[in-house]
Amino acid sequence: MQAGDPGAVAIMGAGSIGCYVGGRLATAGATVQLIGRPRLREAVQQHGLHLTDLHGFDQQLPVGGCEFHTSAACAARCALVLVCVKSAATADAGRQLA
Repeated sequence: MQAGDPGAVAIMGAGSIGCYVGGRLATAGATVQLIGRPRLREAVQQHGLHLTDLHGFDQQLPVGGCEFHTSAACAARCALVLVCVKSAATADAGRQLA
């Protein structure tokens, strides 16, 4: 799937929670567009995502397993946007997505 396909998901706020949710969706086969800070984009583009949880889930999402953007523009092409920012950043995230 490409961004814009039915089922493509944007994750606004690709920090710890956003990357985990997006990574789990991507490992389940969804097309995922992560939206976050440039520093994290560089790490994900170089190393992929390593997903773990307290129940023993442990999986590596390889480089290219999802796209990472620093602009919310990609969300316009997605069927669903999950907002995973800290509460103080919600209004700003809404403005970026509008």
